Amino acid sequence: MKLLRRPKSRAESEPVLPLVNVVFLLLIFFLISGVLAESPPFPVDPPAAAEKAEEEGAERLRLYIGAAGELALGREPLSREELFARLAEKKEKAPLDLVADSKAGAQDVVALMRALREAGHSEIRFITAGEAG
Repeated sequence: MKLLRRPKSRAESEPVLPLVNVVFLLLIFFLISGVLAESPPFPVDPPAAAEKAEEEGAERLRLYIGAAGELALGREPLSREELFARLAEKKEKAPLDLVADSKAGAQDVVALMRALREAGHSEIRFITAGEAG
């Protein structure tokens, strides 16, 4: 006659502590990485669009245009002359992401984009906010 063994208790067969440690470390990682996102130096409310642009792997420069026409490259506010001087300093013509406030004048935005193209920046992506819902 063969006797059945009692199954081992959960604590003996599956340690839970390493899983808790991994989940805790992931939580800390996501909290820290969420803070590292770049924010514009002045309020920018981009216009809405039907589709959100896909992120690309290449490093892109982000150019902000405020409602009153103020300009910033990354987090640094610049005048128009300073902006073009800063872009000319770059050895390679990096692709640009242009984020304009929805209240910024369309003629000003188009004129800036034309000037950027004439300065040798052929790849300019206009960033818009995705539709809510």
